[in-house]
Amino acid sequence: MVSIPDQIMFSYTFINQPSELSNRVARDTLTILSIEAMFTITLNDEIYFETSLPILEFYRSFYRWKEKSNAIPVPAFHCYSVEFDDYEEGAIISMIPFF
Repeated sequence: MVSIPDQIMFSYTFINQPSELSNRVARDTLTILSIEAMFTITLNDEIYFETSLPILEFYRSFYRWKEKSNAIPVPAFHCYSVEFDDYEEGAIISMIPFF
């Protein structure tokens, strides 16, 4: 019997240039939401998912999920984008807990 460690890693690399974020655009919602990153999910040292996505939208969804994640049972996580219709296109990322 082979034992595989359950290891998940999330990583990101900004695609936009740092100069695109400044105090001047701090209140410009469209500019802030357009900041993209190459987002990767790695399971047991193998790339499971990789895409570019609006990273602050992902962060907002993840933060809201994290606030509820202490609940029993742990709720599913779904990340939607304003670029796509939530119901017709589906979530960018979904993680459904199982035990």
